[in-house]
Amino acid sequence: MNVFLGDKNLSEFGLHIKKVSECTLYAASELNAYYYKATGKAFKEGGKNKSGLIVIDYGDKFDDGFTIKAENGNLYLTGDNERSALYAVYELLERIGWRFFSCGSAYRMLEVGSYMFPCEALTCDKDVFFSENLYIRQRAAIAYRDGWSFATRDSEFCAKIRLNAATWGVREMGKKFGGERKFAHSAGHTFCELLPLSEYAESHPEYFAEINGKRVTESPGWNGEPQFCLTNFESADAVAERLIEWKAAEPDADYVSVSQNDNLLFCECENCKRAYKKHGRFGTLILYVNEVAERLERVYPELKIHTYAYMGTDDINDSVKAHKNVVIQWCPVTMCRNHALDDPSCRLNAKHLSALKTLAKVTDNVFVFDYRSCLKYAMLNFTDIFKLRETMSAYAENHVTGLYSELCLETLNEPTFEELRAYLFGKLLWNPYMSEEEYDGHINEFLKYFYGAGWRYIREYLERWCGVNPDMHYTSFYACMRDDEGRYIKDENGRHVFAAFTPYEKTEPFCK
Repeated sequence: MNVFLGDKNLSEFGLHIKKVSECTLYAASELNAYYYKATGKAFKEGGKNKSGLIVIDYGDKFDDGFTIKAENGNLYLTGDNERSALYAVYELLERIGWRFFSCGSAYRMLEVGSYMFPCEALTCDKDVFFSENLYIRQRAAIAYRDGWSFATRDSEFCAKIRLNAATWGVREMGKKFGGERKFAHSAGHTFCELLPLSEYAESHPEYFAEINGKRVTESPGWNGEPQFCLTNFESADAVAERLIEWKAAEPDADYVSVSQNDNLLFCECENCKRAYKKHGRFGTLILYVNEVAERLERVYPELKIHTYAYMGTDDINDSVKAHKNVVIQWCPVTMCRNHALDDPSCRLNAKHLSALKTLAKVTDNVFVFDYRSCLKYAMLNFTDIFKLRETMSAYAENHVTGLYSELCLETLNEPTFEELRAYLFGKLLWNPYMSEEEYDGHINEFLKYFYGAGWRYIREYLERWCGVNPDMHYTSFYACMRDDEGRYIKDENGRHVFAAFTPYEKTEPFCK
């Protein structure tokens, strides 16, 4: 095949890096390698070239975006930052016909019987023509993009699908990939590390939760540290000092976390009770985090201070506005996974969408901790593949600027279509506003090239599976059914009813 820009064969162009860095060198090598695989020809060396130049360049903006344009006979691939220059290269390669479907380090070519799963494919064998007036401008809709799964452990693949973070350190998106969106020290549940009991329990018991009339200054074990007394702002100085240490140790970090421990040991002192009555636990937490943010702003004005709206602080309300540097990560544990977030027929998700809209009034920086796997039944395939687009667009429309998706963590090649989910996830994080037709095309293209000739049967299975019980509500952690109000559905013996992946009429007695 040949690739033309106007009437010029791109193979005659020289490849020039305007700003040389580890990332732009890698971008140029990727462009050259995949172009050679497609055409059998390599680009000429950079510098002056009569036919034209392909110029790789980048700026210094925080947000990820890029421009591909033809101008004065040259082709410019310009990232808003380093990593975006790499994204511009992959965008050009995709328009030539390349698709990057799955994770190479998990299996470059995984053999199952006599079939080999291709991690990438060239989907076009005809000549490709670009207009001499070519202009493409793209910008990521979601600034912080990450997901944890066996299908996203490979840094090279994550760069290809434009994931730009490594939330819990499962991979490193280093200089080769233009760096990563990064938390200093830890991405969550940091109260126990910000004010360790070993350092502060004896000298400042008042920093910690009062429960049953006593300050909790001991931990029964893992995950047992008390929450802060959120109305005692004196501890904010010590917290800010610890955060400054964390940031100084990792100067390239964009975020620090001031977030609750993973338990319900909240303070019951009189001041906190009054604050809960006025602002709820959520608003009381935001008031405290605002205090910390104001202190951090004096030293690191651009640093983002992260916290959770999570178990115990998920009583979201807009009585308190977050400091401009505060990022609030919404953790919708009880969201229905059988319907899109904005599906008007799902009363359970209507409550969650309302909470998100309220949160969007509190801050312009909403993150989502998205639970996309069942922690109890690892083999469960969620029924949401055809609804992900609507959910992701609802996120983007409500100030969601970051998303960490916790996919299936431990298992390889199970029947949950993790490879497909990871691929779609990357596409939607970059552009959640794509049309239904475009989204459907991504699904079909993946199934066709990844699974091969019988892909239509897999598509038929997915359609049947995802439509098996349209009136059911179930949540991710344990896949137990819930009613419209979010209450667990129980059988006649009082046991939780596991999500009913059978026609509705067979489960109707339990749903009434």
